[in-house]
Amino acid sequence: MSYDSGSIVGGAPDTADPGAGIASDQTSVVAAGSDAAAAAGADAGHEVGGTPDGGASSETAPGLKPHTEVASLLEAAGTPEVKADGKVEVAETAPVVVETVEPFKYEAFALPEGFDPAAEQMQKFSELAGRHRIPQEEAQALVDMHTSTLRAYAEELAAKQHETFAETRRGWQTEIKSDPVMGGAGFQTTGAAVARMRDLFVSKADRPAFDEMCRVTGVGDHPAFWRMLHNAARHFDEPTPPAPGVGPLPNGQGRGRPKSLGAVLYDRTAGR
Repeated sequence: MSYDSGSIVGGAPDTADPGAGIASDQTSVVAAGSDAAAAAGADAGHEVGGTPDGGASSETAPGLKPHTEVASLLEAAGTPEVKADGKVEVAETAPVVVETVEPFKYEAFALPEGFDPAAEQMQKFSELAGRHRIPQEEAQALVDMHTSTLRAYAEELAAKQHETFAETRRGWQTEIKSDPVMGGAGFQTTGAAVARMRDLFVSKADRPAFDEMCRVTGVGDHPAFWRMLHNAARHFDEPTPPAPGVGPLPNGQGRGRPKSLGAVLYDRTAGR
């Protein structure tokens, strides 16, 4: 059996050795397989943007975009899908149904004794609570909390006002007791004189109202008021000098007759 080895391996001389021909034939087949694999690798390199020898390529294959120009899935989210026929598919959404809710209506709220808010204020509160659909019991609890807070604030404010005014009155009392005329060692005498003027001009029927006025206004401790009463007492306590031309009362009774100018000038009994 003879082989034309030259046709298989590219023109090698014929040989009579059958084994050598078979070996040459196998070598040609292996070489051909290697060439086919290289060609397939080159084609694959072009498809992924590489070089025929399998290395990375700096140029993108024709028809393909760089990955930096391809939108991500998140970017495309919510975008209407375009079908092959060019129509845009829009997802159908269920219509939004807005339910109309009527606000709550309230009965008259219970208020503590002494609280009398304006009707407009209570109306505004009822409208606000009704829009939020607050039940009657909870709305009443809010009213109770508000009135309790107002009462506590009023009590605290009144206490501070009383303390401030009491401190003012204590300062006035100290000023009276240290006054050089009314105070010091003569304070008790001054108090008696002021009380005498009070009792002289204030009736017993008006005394309670007068005392309340002194406490509420603080005038009972004011130095100017005390000074006025003290001066009045000195005026009433000092003896009044006799008027010119009025003689002494005969036997301590009646009113003396006015003397004539001559009798006053030439009274011979004067000096006796």
